[in-house]
Amino acid sequence: RRTAMTPLNRFLLVSIVEQAEEEGQKTAFFLPEDVVTSKKPFELVEVIDVSPESKFSGKLKSGDKLVVEGHMVRKVDVFGDTAYLVEDNYVLAKA
Repeated sequence: RRTAMTPLNRFLLVSIVEQAEEEGQKTAFFLPEDVVTSKKPFELVEVIDVSPESKFSGKLKSGDKLVVEGHMVRKVDVFGDTAYLVEDNYVLAKA
């Protein structure tokens, strides 16, 4: 879904690519809400938009898939719209 947000200052606007859980990786129990579990070290994301100040401006296009450091994906909620941003330094590979 397209957000009204425009990335600036070397950020990429992305969406998280949901990957099917591998067989045997399913959780068989529920955790209390206050328990924090560790995030995945890497995330597969899809490019929505690229800041003109990013080193990837003109090199990546909407729909490209990237591998990024999972803990560096920033979830931003503004005016009821949710966006995911990642700084271009945390892009590890194009998938």
